[in-house]
Amino acid sequence: MSLPASSDNRAIRGRMRVKTAVGPRNPCKIHVGVCALHVYTRQGSTLAEQLMSTTKPALSSGLFTAFRLKPGDNLTEGLRAAFAASGLEAMSVVTCVGSLTRVLIRHANRPDGTLYSGHFEITSLVGTIDAAGEHLHLTISDGDGRVFGGHLLPEGSAVYTTAEIVALALPEMRFSREPCADSGYDELVITNRIGD
Repeated sequence: MSLPASSDNRAIRGRMRVKTAVGPRNPCKIHVGVCALHVYTRQGSTLAEQLMSTTKPALSSGLFTAFRLKPGDNLTEGLRAAFAASGLEAMSVVTCVGSLTRVLIRHANRPDGTLYSGHFEITSLVGTIDAAGEHLHLTISDGDGRVFGGHLLPEGSAVYTTAEIVALALPEMRFSREPCADSGYDELVITNRIGD
């Protein structure tokens, strides 16, 4: 496996638990449980260095959990149960495929949710879960291929055939929500738990 040469001399470099692959000019190693990824720009600094000059990211290892919800189950309740079972304080939804017969979605810049009833494919479910709540975005499609999406509201969802979910528990982080003066909403606060 090799990386294509790029016009702006970028090289991607990381570390992997699987075999090393070498590109035309620079090594590329990929970890199955991703440790580090460095993207070098023309100026010679990494993307990570550029981001850290404005933001201090919290880092954590991760524990994947996979589970299936059955017909009639509520998506949010199933995710909350997985969060509680992890015994940790931060979780992210990685992927979900399945179907629903009922779901309440709050669309962008709307005060209330819209109830969808029928048969829908889950095309995306992502978000964060903390001890007090969750921030989940869901996209569904109907039988005609129309797509609807927004905030998954906790009440009212019902799985049709299955919901196959993979989530990532983050043991070195704590998620919480606090009022944000910039947005006017309660927003995610990430605390690094190393040293707790």
